[in-house]
Amino acid sequence: PTEFRRLVALMRHAGQVLSPGQLLDQAWDGPTGGGADRVKFTVLRLRRKLGFERPADSPIESVRGFGYRYRGPVH
Repeated sequence: PTEFRRLVALMRHAGQVLSPGQLLDQAWDGPTGGGADRVKFTVLRLRRKLGFERPADSPIESVRGFGYRYRGPVH
């Protein structure tokens, strides 16, 4: 469920870079929140579940120093 909410948040803001904090605010369930590392590992698991072993092939792009962006499927 957390990964799905994170994917939905990214897709709703397709093309925009969302910081780890923004993703936590929009897609985290629970009072403990989490940190940037937790977001990083959730995105990694999400990519794998979607079938993307290589980050370069994934529609979820890591933007170094800023966050993550959904850019749609890469063909």
